[in-house]
Amino acid sequence: MLDKCMLKQFHQAPPPFLPLLGAQISLEFFQRRPRPWPLPVEAVAWERWILFLDIFKANSYDDLARMRVSVAESVGEIVLQVCSSINRHQYLPKMPTKTELSNVFDSNLPDCQPYLFKVCRAPIRPESAPPTGFTGMRRYIRDLMIN
Repeated sequence: MLDKCMLKQFHQAPPPFLPLLGAQISLEFFQRRPRPWPLPVEAVAWERWILFLDIFKANSYDDLARMRVSVAESVGEIVLQVCSSINRHQYLPKMPTKTELSNVFDSNLPDCQPYLFKVCRAPIRPESAPPTGFTGMRRYIRDLMIN
């Protein structure tokens, strides 16, 4: 979705120490699609942003405060760069007809109607402990579906 040159700007060399654990936060914009009677309505994502976060241990409160500020600045810059690069019509779904507006927009709010979205989070094990067995297969299938 994003240009490869844009992604290279976000990539940095890994830190010299291992994280305690990781997390994945995703923001999905979706559209509701009706299905035949016995099946529930399907939510089909038309845009997905995924952030992978590594969690490190701070040695002191001062280190924690410094890390918090630098991480907030970094994430804020990345989000603004991504927003400016994808704020184009080709990244948005086609406008629905009047009867299908509730399938694309959230009409529960009186002042605005944002696109339907959901925020998901999932813990990730560090690379030093690869998943095994059923958990590994489930994660593999989930990653295939996300990408």
